[in-house]
Amino acid sequence: MYNFMNVAKREFMPLTNELIEFIHQVQDQVRDYFTFRFDFVGSSQRNMITSDNSSNVGFDFDVNIQVNDDDEEYGPKEIKHILMNGFNEILKTNNSKYDYCEDSTRVFTIKVKDNENSKIIHSCDFAIVYNCKDGSQQYIKFNKKQNSYYWEKQGKGF
Repeated sequence: MYNFMNVAKREFMPLTNELIEFIHQVQDQVRDYFTFRFDFVGSSQRNMITSDNSSNVGFDFDVNIQVNDDDEEYGPKEIKHILMNGFNEILKTNNSKYDYCEDSTRVFTIKVKDNENSKIIHSCDFAIVYNCKDGSQQYIKFNKKQNSYYWEKQGKGF
């Protein structure tokens, strides 16, 4: 049974602003490789963040990162690891409460955890996307079994 509740704007807005500051710092950090833009998406974009208070996963933010690599100098694995390393460095430099990046199939995630209670307080998922000229979108997919990264076309309704 789910028990979703809206997260108050006064609770998530300072965290949104903190994430934006981290992202800006990462933009500076990775500038020698490429530049990127970002957009909050989903419930984060609509300021309608919810949390299931009966679970241990807290609430999350979703951000799309669009890398400017028109010359395609970097492959999907390099792009993802450059960004993850950039975030890890910024989080460490700022003595942030966020853990280091966790890599998963579609995104990489940073989390603030309550280790004593085995609970995630909140997290942020970053998807690296490319908007195609035909209106479709691709994202960097990580195939864990093959330890490979590639661009995968999003399904309808992204």
